Amino acid sequence: MNQLKQRIKNHPVISSILVLLLAILCTEVTKDKGQVWYYSIGAITQFCFAGALIILLKYLDLYKTAGISSPRSWKQVWLIAPLLIYCYINGESFFTGELHINASLGLWSLFIIHYISVGVFEEMVCRSTIMNLMLHKWGNTRMGIYKSVLLSSLIFGLAHLTNLIYGRGDLLSVSCQIIYAIFFGVFFGACMIRNGSVIPAMIMHAFFDICGNFSDLKSKSNFIAIHQTSLEGAILVILMLLPMFLYGLFILRKADLHNTLLHKNDTID
Repeated sequence: MNQLKQRIKNHPVISSILVLLLAILCTEVTKDKGQVWYYSIGAITQFCFAGALIILLKYLDLYKTAGISSPRSWKQVWLIAPLLIYCYINGESFFTGELHINASLGLWSLFIIHYISVGVFEEMVCRSTIMNLMLHKWGNTRMGIYKSVLLSSLIFGLAHLTNLIYGRGDLLSVSCQIIYAIFFGVFFGACMIRNGSVIPAMIMHAFFDICGNFSDLKSKSNFIAIHQTSLEGAILVILMLLPMFLYGLFILRKADLHNTLLHKNDTID
C-alpha cells in the first residue's frame, strides 16, 4: 500500500489525469435526463465524489495541505473579491430585471444546491487534489509553485473538451471556454495558496456559476445550452477575463515556499 501511495504522489500528472477522468465519468451520467434529475442527482454525485476525494487525500497524507479548513488569515480573503465584478457581469440580465424567472421555490433550491455542489466538486478535484499533488512534488521552489498552479489549471481547462465531444459547443466556443477556464484556474489556485484554504474559492466558484446560469430556470425544456460564439465574441471574452489570469500570477509572488498552504505568517504588501 505504501508503494502505491508513493507512486501516486511521485507521478502527479498521471494521477491527476486519472482523477479527472473519474470525475468526468461521474458527472456525465447526470446530463440530458431532465432538469430536476440533472440538479438533484448531479448534486448528490458531486458531493459524494468530493467526499471520496477527502478519503483519498487522507490516504495520501495530503489532507492537511488540501485547504479544507477556514482561511489562515481572514484579512487575505479579500484577494478573491475581484471575482465579484465578473459575477455581476455574468448575471447582469437577472440583477437588472431584464431576465424574469417564474420558477418554483423547489426548483430554485435545487438550482442553488446544484451549483454549490459544482463549486465544491470542481475545487476539490482541481485545487485540493490535482494542484495539491503537484505542490507536494514541486512546491518547494518558486518556479515549482507556478508550475503546479499553471499545470493544474491547464488540466482544469482541458476538462472542458467534454463539451465539444458531447456536442454542447462548437470548436470556437469550447476553445474559448478552455482558455478562460485556465484563467480562472490560475486565479482560484493563487487565492487558495494565499488564503491557505479552498473554501473561499468554492464559494466564489459556486456564486459565479449561479450568476451565469439564471437563464437555466427560464428554459426548462432545453436548459443545457449549446454554446456558440463568434470570433469577435471569443476574443472579447478572453480579453475581459485576462486580468483574472494576470492577477492570479501577481498574487502568487507572495506565496510562501515552506508549507505553502499552512504557513501562518504570510503577509500582504
